[in-house]
Amino acid sequence: YGKGPDRRRLERAIARWGLQDRVILQGAVPREQVVAAIARAGAVVHPALHDDSPLSVAEALSLGVPLVCLDLAGPPVIASYWPDVQVRAVRATTPKATARRIAEAIGEVYGKRSTPDVSPRERFAESILTAYRDSVR
Repeated sequence: YGKGPDRRRLERAIARWGLQDRVILQGAVPREQVVAAIARAGAVVHPALHDDSPLSVAEALSLGVPLVCLDLAGPPVIASYWPDVQVRAVRATTPKATARRIAEAIGEVYGKRSTPDVSPRERFAESILTAYRDSVR
C-alpha cells in the first residue's frame, strides 16, 4: 500500500522472482482500506534492521494480527505491550539464515490471531495511547 520511490525497483524484483501472481502493489488508497487489510492479514512481517518505533507494528498488534520481526530495535519492545498477540522475534544473522528463520516464524504464527473486542479504529487508538502513557511512567 502507498506509493513511493521504490515502486519500480519492487516491480522489477517481483518480475525477476516470478511473483506476479502472489504480490500486488496496491498504490495509494484511503486509510480505512489499509486498516481493514491489516485487520484481515494472517500475519505482519517487519524485517527492518533499524526501526526504533514502528507505528505499523503497533497498529497490527492492536488489531490482534500476529507479528514476525527481527529481535532488534523497537518491534520486540512494542510487542511487549500486546502480550495476547502471537509474536516471533527472529535473531538476525546471515541473510540466508535470517530469511529461513523468518519463513519458519511466519509458519508458526500465521492465522493465530487474537480477537479485538472493539472496532479496529477504537482498538488502535486506545492501545497506542495506553502504550505511550505506560512508557513515560
